[in-house]
Amino acid sequence: MEMITNLLSGQGAELISKLVGNGFSQEQAEGFLPQAASSVMSAMSNGDGADSILEKIDIASLAEKVNLDSSMVSNGLQAIIPALLEKVGIEHFDVGGLGDMLGSVKKFF
Repeated sequence: MEMITNLLSGQGAELISKLVGNGFSQEQAEGFLPQAASSVMSAMSNGDGADSILEKIDIASLAEKVNLDSSMVSNGLQAIIPALLEKVGIEHFDVGGLGDMLGSVKKFF
């Protein structure tokens, strides 16, 4: 949880701005961001060999938690995952195919 808090304190405003730029209201972005960051960090720490961070996240469950539709949640995740990965030290990646980079991320958890 500390990792998520650090991520959000350092980049919260930037990430909220990305979400607002992708169709979220300010209020929706503020409610979505902590839950989304937690889901992304959890997906990254469970390096089970899945090809994509998005495949590891239960988008329907996250959508229900934040009271948004699944497509909006998916779009929001795609908007913030690059910034979250960059913050933990991964600068070049494919949101859809994390592959071998999971090993380097595990050292942060």
